[in-house]
Amino acid sequence: METDAANQSEGESLSEGFRSYVDALFAIKAFRKQVLAKSERVLNAKLNRLREATGTDLPVWTSSFPDRAAQDNWTAEVSWLAAGVTLRDLCDMYFGLLWRRNDANEGSTVFVTGILTFRSATPRAVLEKLLKLGANESGWNSWASHEVSLSEPVPPEAAQTFPDRLDLLIDKWIQLWQQVGGLEGLLEI
Repeated sequence: METDAANQSEGESLSEGFRSYVDALFAIKAFRKQVLAKSERVLNAKLNRLREATGTDLPVWTSSFPDRAAQDNWTAEVSWLAAGVTLRDLCDMYFGLLWRRNDANEGSTVFVTGILTFRSATPRAVLEKLLKLGANESGWNSWASHEVSLSEPVPPEAAQTFPDRLDLLIDKWIQLWQQVGGLEGLLEI
């Protein structure tokens, strides 16, 4: 009986895939393009203030993970669509949407996020300095040993508000950079 049910379920899945695979790919492509464009537009509107606050030139780029449907190292634990900037060759900042897997059966939470990721080994004192500065901010944390983030969950029914939420989040990062004295001030330990 279980085998029959499993075969029926597998057959239904295969039939649905036959009908909807290309449509799903086009929908994902359009969604990615829209989110990346909105993220980049919001970041570009704040770019001069962010440059002044960090004290460094900031080339803008976009990033997505996974960047293709069958990316080998994707575990479905985290995904993002974001615009970003590079602070010299030391670190990158991502501004956009981040999906974090709740667990294997409960889907994902979507966050509007700003993440600072260091490219090489970062002295723990630098990260602690940032964490202390942002301690009063809701959603301020360190998900990995080389990054700090400021994130806010966005429920699906509020999807249209993500550009406005991202705008406010970038303002908070600008304030944090001003408090620490830019990149040079952050690196002074």
